[in-house]
Amino acid sequence: MAASHSDSYVLSTDSTFRSRVQAALITAAISIWNEAGSTAFHVQRVRYAAEIMNSPGTCAPLFANAVATDATCLSDATQGGTVALTSGNVAAQAALVSDVHMDNAISAQFNSFLVPF
Repeated sequence: MAASHSDSYVLSTDSTFRSRVQAALITAAISIWNEAGSTAFHVQRVRYAAEIMNSPGTCAPLFANAVATDATCLSDATQGGTVALTSGNVAAQAALVSDVHMDNAISAQFNSFLVPF
């Protein structure tokens, strides 16, 4: 059995998972503030990082949905697609998503949330 969109949705609804994404997102925003000005899309990235820092609770659900679709994070939660996520097991399964995989997903997806200028 492979992980599904349903699994991604269920994972994204777990409150602890969302809180962990929010903490990871704040960490990413701080890193973006400190990145080189020559980084691609730096101005847009810093603007969005400021939005995140000023209202992390507003931005975190968007990233929780995105992180829940990341193949590596979803594989962690579903134990390689062998466990379907349900409302009854999502808390335990979400805890299996590693912080490193969550951080990598946010890093890889961050620019997808930028408004082009």
